[in-house]
Amino acid sequence: MATDVEFVLCDIDYEALDFALHALGPLAGRCTYLNATVPRVMRKLVRFGPFDLAIAGGVFDYLPDRWVTLSARSIWQTLLTPKGSLVFTNIKRGNPFRVWLEYLANWELTERDEQDVLARCRESEIPLSSVRIGRDRTGLALLVTCQRPD
Repeated sequence: MATDVEFVLCDIDYEALDFALHALGPLAGRCTYLNATVPRVMRKLVRFGPFDLAIAGGVFDYLPDRWVTLSARSIWQTLLTPKGSLVFTNIKRGNPFRVWLEYLANWELTERDEQDVLARCRESEIPLSSVRIGRDRTGLALLVTCQRPD
């Protein structure tokens, strides 16, 4: 079955993009790789869109509320097709491993709960009726899907 699916992978880390290039095998040729920070990549992504799906996995955990709102709004209003979806994750507030992450690994994440996520979506002008929030199997991460209506 032939398909014309293309992917755009974005990361601030060159090594992560290089890893993806080598790990994706035959799909690597269908990918465009963008190395940029969140505020800068949004402008770059416009020329590749609109997208049926935008995934921000492990991104919003590192951003302050203001940047989450601006990023989600930009994706929702500018980058998605009419039936497109924004899917993102965020470490859930109350992570029992937080102390260990911060103390041993010097790894700080911005934890959010469901109400925080809904507030960011509301500020991003994403209708709350379009937002679904679940949890991963461990219960440590929120899995958020924002589906544009038909």
